Amino acid sequence: MFEIVAVSALVCAFIGALLGWRMRTARRWRALRSAIPDGTSAATVEALLGAPGGRIDLFPSGSAATTWTYSPAAYAPADFNAYIAIDFDDSDRVIAVRKIRR
Repeated sequence: MFEIVAVSALVCAFIGALLGWRMRTARRWRALRSAIPDGTSAATVEALLGAPGGRIDLFPSGSAATTWTYSPAAYAPADFNAYIAIDFDDSDRVIAVRKIRR
């Protein structure tokens, strides 16, 4: 009986820790996303996050003309490891902020 209770407690602790980590990550993503709303100029983004780690100039056929990429070390604490891509239109205004899986 004691073993069942102990295993149940460990499982509950693991699930609680996992949910807490996911909630913290979601809060950080919302904070980053609210700091860079759609329509923000490229100069403002560069002032907030620094120079991009990568810059891709896209063909003008799509809605995005340029994409900047940032590694987590540029903008986040060490335990938040989401790479991001910021899409700009042809007038250098933000149209999307995306997470990149690597």
